Amino acid sequence: HYPEAVHYFKLALTYNQNDADSNFKYGKLLRQFGRLEEAKLHLAKSVSVSRYEEADYVFEYGLVLEALDDEHNARQQFEKAYYLQPSTLKYKLKFDTLKRDDDDEDEDEEPEPEPPQFEAPYVCDDSGGEHLYNYSDSEMSHYTFPQTPKGEKTEQHDTYAMAKKYEQQQNWDKAGALYKQLIQEQGNKFVYLHGYANVLVKSALYKDSIKYFEMAIHCSDVTAQCFYEYGYVLQYHLHNANKAYFQYEKCLKLCHEHASFHACMFNFAVILQRKRRSKEAEEFFKKSIEAATSLNDKQLSHRLAMYHDRYGIVLRAEARYDVANKHFLSALRLHPSFIDYEADYAYSLFLNERYKSSEDIILECLNKDEEHGFVNHIYALLLRRTNRFAEAFQYHHKAIQLNPNNKEFKKRYDEFLEYSNRFSHDEKQKMKRKFDRAQQMIKCKNFDKARACLKQLSTVNPYNIVYVFKYAFVLHRLKQYKEAEKYYKMALNVEGDHSICHFDYGLMLSKLRRLQEAQYHYKRCLHMNPSDWICHINYARLLEKKANFKDAAYHLEQALEINPNDAEAHQCYAQVVQKLKQQKHWNHEQQAANESEAGQNGSNL
Repeated sequence: HYPEAVHYFKLALTYNQNDADSNFKYGKLLRQFGRLEEAKLHLAKSVSVSRYEEADYVFEYGLVLEALDDEHNARQQFEKAYYLQPSTLKYKLKFDTLKRDDDDEDEDEEPEPEPPQFEAPYVCDDSGGEHLYNYSDSEMSHYTFPQTPKGEKTEQHDTYAMAKKYEQQQNWDKAGALYKQLIQEQGNKFVYLHGYANVLVKSALYKDSIKYFEMAIHCSDVTAQCFYEYGYVLQYHLHNANKAYFQYEKCLKLCHEHASFHACMFNFAVILQRKRRSKEAEEFFKKSIEAATSLNDKQLSHRLAMYHDRYGIVLRAEARYDVANKHFLSALRLHPSFIDYEADYAYSLFLNERYKSSEDIILECLNKDEEHGFVNHIYALLLRRTNRFAEAFQYHHKAIQLNPNNKEFKKRYDEFLEYSNRFSHDEKQKMKRKFDRAQQMIKCKNFDKARACLKQLSTVNPYNIVYVFKYAFVLHRLKQYKEAEKYYKMALNVEGDHSICHFDYGLMLSKLRRLQEAQYHYKRCLHMNPSDWICHINYARLLEKKANFKDAAYHLEQALEINPNDAEAHQCYAQVVQKLKQQKHWNHEQQAANESEAGQNGSNL
């Protein structure tokens, strides 16, 4: 059922475009259909995102390059596949064919060349998970690894030593055979079970490794490292986060949350976040960052940068932009050349409506890599927000070409085509000029003339959030509250997370004494933009009207922390504090009166 298979591969890749196995199988299918260019993209992705060099992925990529007449690169891939798995017949035959076809081959028999050193790419998937399985030397020094069992024959010592040697040489087949032999001869001892499970993981036999991990964790001398490795396989290879959660929990309990297990803390935090246990997730994100920092190891800088970036993404999703930005900046200080961190920071600034700063960073990113899909996407969103529709179309289109399977990119692009691209270039320019005139009129407080321009614009293009919101803003200032409410609602239907629209709508509702509704919109505004000190002041005034002086004082403190020079906030804070003291004094007197009355009633009885 090939068409259905293609459909479901595409669907799988929309959920996780960095899944090596899905990219490999989809690429292989496309190669069989003769869609070589598409196959090349997916197979290259499978090779780059795979945690280990997978011989199957490399060989299949070589076949596509060979079909596209890229002989030099195809030869490199075939040689790499052979070096990775020399015992496989098809890799050996292909390698022998290449040697025979080589015109420069000497007649004398030469020794077999050493396998080339291929640097594993640093990969972070959409989930932000830790994808470097091996630890640095400084981290290794904190672990207590099981030693070879004492009191055994020299032969078994030698067999175990040979198995470890093959592991170091990445000869997984021979290492696995020796570990299996030791298990059959010596029984289920932890050191052999753990070693064999690791070899199976590195051979990409994840399901087979589960059996040996399960046996290993039931041994009396099990280590925290074993629980972590088992949890890692469950989380990132078998996608069983629930089971991985329990393994990480046991690991952290056994190691007493030692700093060297920062990767375990981080992955545990990722699972907690997906379970919507935000407070616990935040605690473990912080612990993972503190732990990795405390080791003071320069080799960990890339990993620590990833922790900061991932934590920043979590905070950004909760609209805690100021804190998120601090973590994005920390990631950039540790790894300044990584464009993904710059893109995440730029997107956070955009969501916080700091358009100029966001655009500066985006343009720097595009100078470094104009083929980065996410950067093109966020630049398109920014251009739309600032009414530069012709340029926005160009960048939306480019983002889709670079990432055709990204669901979010496609959704935003379709939305843009539906609502904005129906206007010609001249019409868009004409609307922009008219809107600029309306903006000037608003600055001069000439709301009547501004209303005429904005009414026309919001009628012609009712899906442009800026036009509709500005029209509601002007109607509000002209005290046409009923009509203004209609357009505030229209604007929020187009974009429900527009913080300024929520604030201005809340301000109008507060004037109309619809305090409960106003409170909802102020809360939404502060949720999306906690640093909006003007919203904090107005919300405090609303709470003051409701005699909730304690919360009012809190929001005024927040406003003064953000802008300590605001005279109005100082004045309002003094009034609220005075009222709060009076309320406490009155409550104290009332309580004393109630107690004396109760005592009098008791004596009468």
